[in-house]
Amino acid sequence: MRLGPDRLDLLEFRHLLGRAGRADSPEQEAALLHKAVALWRGAACSDVASEILHQDVAVLEEERRRAVERRMLKACGGRQVLCLP
Repeated sequence: MRLGPDRLDLLEFRHLLGRAGRADSPEQEAALLHKAVALWRGAACSDVASEILHQDVAVLEEERRRAVERRMLKACGGRQVLCLP
């Protein structure tokens, strides 16, 4: 079975991150990062009963953390200042 990026949150998240990296403007990049981060609702796989999936949670959480940092930097105009979401 094949799923498109819009059928699974993780695939959509990664798809949006890729598009953000190729964005034509800082505003477009910020909007795509915002959409990607907005897909997260709590901890990764918290509602999934699978030992195999839970082995990769740390990697997924790190991807999310990096996306949040990128989004916050865009929101701050690239300046390294304290910026709350």
